[in-house]
Amino acid sequence: MYLGCEAEISIRLRTAAMKKNLIRLLVIAFAVALLSTFLFYRLLVGQLASGSGDTQSIVVAARKLEAGAILTQADGKMAAIASAASVKGEFSSREEAVGLTVLDQIEANAPVTE
Repeated sequence: MYLGCEAEISIRLRTAAMKKNLIRLLVIAFAVALLSTFLFYRLLVGQLASGSGDTQSIVVAARKLEAGAILTQADGKMAAIASAASVKGEFSSREEAVGLTVLDQIEANAPVTE
């Protein structure tokens, strides 16, 4: 069935208007997403910066240590942890742990404790 010229032109105009509205909608959605990402990033960086000051240094195993090993300077290294996550019996310097005997196996980067 053939539509008249006026009907065909009307359909084309409506289609063009819909495409134009869709493009506007996509541009607005992109701008909102960009703004949201920027604000979230600024908030996240602010949170990380404010929480970074509450740290302390503790001794962690430089490598895997087997039970019965006598600790040396080379067996420990210093690592920063959040003060809220402090470990009971931790050492604040490698010198404190030197000469002690390992009672249970200690994995690499695990805290060395009494």
